Amino acid sequence: SAFAMWNMPVMNTTLADHFIVFLSSNDNNKTLRVSGGQTYLHVTNLQPSTKYSVRVRAVNGKLTGNSSNVVFFNTRSEINSKYQ
Repeated sequence: SAFAMWNMPVMNTTLADHFIVFLSSNDNNKTLRVSGGQTYLHVTNLQPSTKYSVRVRAVNGKLTGNSSNVVFFNTRSEINSKYQ
């Protein structure tokens, strides 16, 4: 598993209603929605020995913010069941 964390942006003097998190690997792309009050996401069911990318975009009503910078991470070759 992995944690994605980000700072709360301000969009036109209001806070984001929700966030769209884009998680990608070579053979899998996911789009996840996170409540606006939450600035992290615990991602589970990741494949071992895989490079992932993640980016976040804030949404407030009809306004959509720019995507964050892309962050890359690699999962370990063996998944320890203690942390699942």
